This record gives sequence, structure tokens and C-alpha cells, in this order.
Amino acid sequence: MSGLRFKEVKKAREAKRRALGSIAQARQHDLLPAEPRQRKPGVTSLFPELAELLPPDTMLFIQKSTPPSVYGISVVQEGSTTIRKGRDEAGRLMIIKQTALTFDSGGRVREREILERFCREVRVLYHTGVLYNDNIVDIVGTKWDALDAGQLLTIFLEYADFGNLAEFQSTHNEITWSQKKKLCLDVAAGLSMLHDCGIFHGDLKPENVLIFCGPTLAWDDEWDEEDGFCAKLCDFGSSHFGIWNLWGEDVTLYGATPPFTAPEYDFRNQGRLPLCLLSPFDIYVFGMLVWRIALGAKTPLGISELSNERLHGDSEIRWLQDLKRFPDDRFLQLATKTLSSVPINGRLFYERILKSTLRFKVADRASTIKKMLHLLDGGEDESLPIIAMDYPR
Repeated sequence: MSGLRFKEVKKAREAKRRALGSIAQARQHDLLPAEPRQRKPGVTSLFPELAELLPPDTMLFIQKSTPPSVYGISVVQEGSTTIRKGRDEAGRLMIIKQTALTFDSGGRVREREILERFCREVRVLYHTGVLYNDNIVDIVGTKWDALDAGQLLTIFLEYADFGNLAEFQSTHNEITWSQKKKLCLDVAAGLSMLHDCGIFHGDLKPENVLIFCGPTLAWDDEWDEEDGFCAKLCDFGSSHFGIWNLWGEDVTLYGATPPFTAPEYDFRNQGRLPLCLLSPFDIYVFGMLVWRIALGAKTPLGISELSNERLHGDSEIRWLQDLKRFPDDRFLQLATKTLSSVPINGRLFYERILKSTLRFKVADRASTIKKMLHLLDGGEDESLPIIAMDYPR
């Protein structure tokens, strides 16, 4: 990381601290505004639904956000949410996620589901616990603009130097064992912070893990591959809050992507799970991400130990999903077979994680991601009862 990059990061964090201080002051004096400052025509027409979906803290962050001036914009991906990239005035690359909304005759948003995804994402990214985490993507700003027939919602995010995990592995298949371990630790740290804040990610997969340059020993040095990499979680449009509510109602998993799901996930039940099972769900999928990092650029079907087990004609995703539903942990058994070519120190590391996550029974998985962090960082199994279901209240 260069000296310039460090100064930019430091400046961004100072801005976040000032914003948090403003929120604390507003709370103390009950100054949270009831309406946003109307900077463009039509803003107030969207405000009632935003206020309905977002807590006051997040609304204040949105209102105080100063969106960057961006130039050189190009389209990365089109869809209901268009993803672009561009540079700010300092020359930094950033990602721009934009969602267009329209209103019906009653002034309500037609694309309610898209609006809810936007709100879930900004609520997570502006959460006071998440803002300071080094393993969750940084939000640079938000804004909404009036269109002829609706609103354009925009989120500005930091740009990942190496893209997502899937892209990174396709071009960096020969990274060292210690670098792979660091990526596993980063994912665990980001997920641990989410769970500490009562947040369920809901769509963990390689495409939602971004890879950045790792820190250097001296801030004025240029980054090179020996400095390593840093993984950060992104895309929180499928998230849920309140995962430690053991008596909560069933909720719908908005964006779980097979095969990165747990055995209890069932399409036939519209992907609904009790709140108390959301954390174990994330923990299972975390194990799949660790397995994916261990495999490198290989796909599961490219490994003879697995391809020989697959029934002829089954799709890869269906085959993997079916394996998870065997109570004898057949999926775990086959996953550990793929580690035979991994050096012994790495193999033992991965096996400890897989055996604590890729379990059919929820009660057999690690109870919290913090305990997974303990294992990842070299802790002994005997020092923590990782099987006990001791969810915090």
C-alpha cells in the first residue's frame, strides 16, 4: 500500500468518525430530522418509504453523505441494479451501484423488492459496528436523484484491486499457503463482526468476497505480491437483522445462491428459515468458502475424487446440494478427500475448519464464528466447546 493510499484510507476513517459523532450528538439532543433536506424535486416522495424501511441512524447517514464527484464512468454490469466504475477527483477507482425506481398513481414505489434490497445494504454498511471493520467493503457515499418518472438511488463503494474471489482465483492460482490462510481469516473476521451486530449475510459466495491489496510494512512502500492480500465481504441486499432472536418468526432467505447454501435450505419452502438458524447457515457456507479457497482455481468436478462419485447426468449444483442432505455428512467426507494434495500443515488447517462447519446437523457445527476465528488463528479444539449451541441472548 502506497503512502497516498494510506492517507486516503485514514481520511475516509476520520470522516466516518465525525459522522458517528454527529449521530451521537443528534441522539443526545433529539435532533434526528423528521424530513430530509430537499435538494432535488421529488425527493420527499421517496422519503416516507425509506423512513419506513430504515432506522433513524441510517437515514441521518444518508442525509449527511456527501457523494463524490466521479468521472470516466463505464458500465460493468447491467440489470435491475446497474454497476458502474469510475474515478473520483483524487483519481481513486470506485464502484457505483445505481437502481432506478418508479412510482404508481398513489405515490408508492413499484419496485418495492429492489428498494428493500437497497435499504438492507445501506443499513448494514452504515451500521456503526460495520463502518470500522477492515474486512467489510467501505461505503464512500449515497445519493438519490430525481428522474422524469421516479428516483435514481446510488451507492458509492471502494473498488477492489483484484475483483471478487472467483476472479482472483482464476488469475492467482499459485498464491502461498499463508496467503490463503490470511484470506480465510479475513472472511471469518468480517462475518464475525456481522454476527456480533446481529446481522446475517444471507448470500455468501465467491462473488461476494472482494480481494484488495494487503498492507505493507512501511506506508511509503509500493505494494507487491509478497505483501499479501485482504478479503472483504460485500453485497448485503439479502441480509437480515436480529439473528440472535431465538423465538423470532421464520424469515425468507432473499438471495441464497446454490451450491453456497446449508442443508436446511429448501426451495420448496420458499427458502424460509427460523431466525435462530441463520447464524448456523452462514457458518456452513463459510466452510464452503474455506474449501473454495483451498481448491484454488479448480472446480469441484475437476477433482477426480469427486467427479468419480457424481451420478451420470446430474448437474454440478444439484449433485452438491444432494450430497449435503445425507445425515452421515457425506458432503464433508468428499470435501476432505480433495485436500489430499495440500501440504500437511495446510491440510490440517482446512480439515479443522471443514469438520466444524460442513456438518448436516446444526448442533454439530461451530456455535459461533468467533470460535471459528479461534480455530483459524491456531487455537486448540479442547480449549473451546465448539459443538455446544450457546447462542448469546
